[in-house]
Amino acid sequence: MDGKLLQRSFLWLGLIEALLCFLAFYFVNNWLDVPFFKSLHGMIFSFLPHSAQHNLAITVYYAGVVMAQVGNAFACRTERNRGRFLGWLSNPSLLRGILIELAILLGLIYIPPLANLFNHVALPPILWVGLFLYPFVIYSLDWIRKYLIRWRERFGQQVINSSASKEEI
Repeated sequence: MDGKLLQRSFLWLGLIEALLCFLAFYFVNNWLDVPFFKSLHGMIFSFLPHSAQHNLAITVYYAGVVMAQVGNAFACRTERNRGRFLGWLSNPSLLRGILIELAILLGLIYIPPLANLFNHVALPPILWVGLFLYPFVIYSLDWIRKYLIRWRERFGQQVINSSASKEEI
């Protein structure tokens, strides 16, 4: 772990993660204020009394942090290369850590004494669909960043080589 990794994980990936989680929190906490979602309220959130809306938003935020951390873990494996370059299943410790993290997440949401302790409520499946996209969003945005770095290095090297050739002439 070095300064570049910490900078990338906190200032790039961390900000994306925070943005995703705050957007989800806002979406759930304010669903009744958005006209389109008023009509969906009965279909999606009918199981939940309006008084528990804030607890659902807290739960979505927490689940979003955990899901985004999965993408963050895979994105931070390499500074410049794609994750598949290393092999998706090549780090058993990382995979174990992710499974433990997901087990804790599910336990804190679906085991009633733990859920009550943290004011979590069960998430409707439609919200899990959105949460499952978090790792892919985080990883994809970092993949684009890595691609741009590789492109800049390749293009910069061509510019240096072409200017050196012109000087020789």
